[in-house]
Amino acid sequence: MMEAAASAAWTGVRGAVLAPVSPGQLDCRRDGIVAWDAAGTIRYVGPAGDLGARVRLLDVGAPAVIGPGLVDAHVHLPQLALRGRNPGPLLDWLADQVFAAEAALCAEDAARAAARDFDRALLAAGTTAAGVYVTVHETATAIALATLRGRGLVGQVLMDRGAPADLLRPAADGIAATARLLAAHPGRVAVTPRFAVSASSALLAAAGELARRHAVPVMTHLAENEQETALVRKLFPEDRSYTEVYARAGLLTPRTVVAHAIHLDDKDWRTLAQSRAAVAHCPTANVALGSGRFPLETLREHGVRFALATDVGAGPSLSLWHVMDAFLTVHRGHAAVTPAEAFYRATAAGAELLGVPSGLGPGRPADLAVFRYPPEAGAAAEGEDLVRALAVATRAEPEPQALLTVVGGRVLHAAPGLGAES
Repeated sequence: MMEAAASAAWTGVRGAVLAPVSPGQLDCRRDGIVAWDAAGTIRYVGPAGDLGARVRLLDVGAPAVIGPGLVDAHVHLPQLALRGRNPGPLLDWLADQVFAAEAALCAEDAARAAARDFDRALLAAGTTAAGVYVTVHETATAIALATLRGRGLVGQVLMDRGAPADLLRPAADGIAATARLLAAHPGRVAVTPRFAVSASSALLAAAGELARRHAVPVMTHLAENEQETALVRKLFPEDRSYTEVYARAGLLTPRTVVAHAIHLDDKDWRTLAQSRAAVAHCPTANVALGSGRFPLETLREHGVRFALATDVGAGPSLSLWHVMDAFLTVHRGHAAVTPAEAFYRATAAGAELLGVPSGLGPGRPADLAVFRYPPEAGAAAEGEDLVRALAVATRAEPEPQALLTVVGGRVLHAAPGLGAES
């Protein structure tokens, strides 16, 4: 039995509690409390009646759904302002819009403003951890690391060809800058070659060696677009495939997250499975860019790990509810998908890929997101019904926002009228 004196010092939130257990299991408590102590550690998850007034409950202003913080496995900080701009094919979009947006962050003031805006927007979406790409600029990446209040990984983009001159860095310079960031921010930086189109063999090999030497994660893109994949074949004629380019460079490891992985053959999938690299699946971005449907059924056959991601700015919003909705829609008729799996892939699976804590259980960090209970679900809705109803309810909102977002027990986002950020 818990002592009243101890629980009186706890902070909590009350509502329907959704707790992902596995891709096929989602626990739901219709009226529960999640409570945490002053150190930001969850101490209680259970029926509201067991604690009552002994916990300081945060006022969320409406019936609520409480879940672990959402986790975005792949997102681009400099592209926030580009989201929803109806991008065209990948390579054209990069040349027409993306590279200019990234080049602008060479100025420190611009980099600070972009990092602040991105941090606020990410937390407002209920996202507590993310795999974040910045730019080639070491200073802009360091600013992002100092500014972002959520968990996850941050990458300085490595490019030495295939982009405007002001975004290219010699391989040795880019690798040295990433090494400095790794030393200054242990556990928070990933080695991040953008993709094979913009990286020479020398740069990819050096990136693979840097990741091996420091035993750190790798983030990159793989086979998003048919035009891109064809270009990689021309740039690397000695390699059988795009996947083999990365394998030869030593970039495919159990701590690698490749985004997209749409246009692969069976041997490529075997290579990914053997390396234990994981995939960030970005259904909203794939639709926006016309990249094709991700072969979920093939990934499952090979047992490759994956999580969901927004891929902003190709993705039109930072909302992982939009991504979950798209996941359930685009694979219908091709692969069995459920709301329970969608929620798992947007929370626990992403946390596992990025190496951050997740889950609503005693002893875990209090990283959680609180959303308005969808009236359409009805008071007696089970877990999957709630996930489905929340996904549907957010369709008309350009950027659905959480009522509260909590990281390590700190309220870092509160909807208007619910109090200032702490």
